[in-house]
Amino acid sequence: MKAQRRGYRLALLAELARRAAREGRTLDDLLFEAIEEYLWSRGQQPRRKLVEYARPSEPG
Repeated sequence: MKAQRRGYRLALLAELARRAAREGRTLDDLLFEAIEEYLWSRGQQPRRKLVEYARPSEPG
């Protein structure tokens, strides 16, 4: 069961990496959005620290 969950998480991460490459975005951006969407879907507002520290800084 543990290996199955690990495989599922790796598959999700691989899909996010492919999507990031297709869209010309960073994996960090997509991971942040996924976390934020998950929290909102559960009726929770993302914490301020998550927003401050997880959001990648803009280049330049």
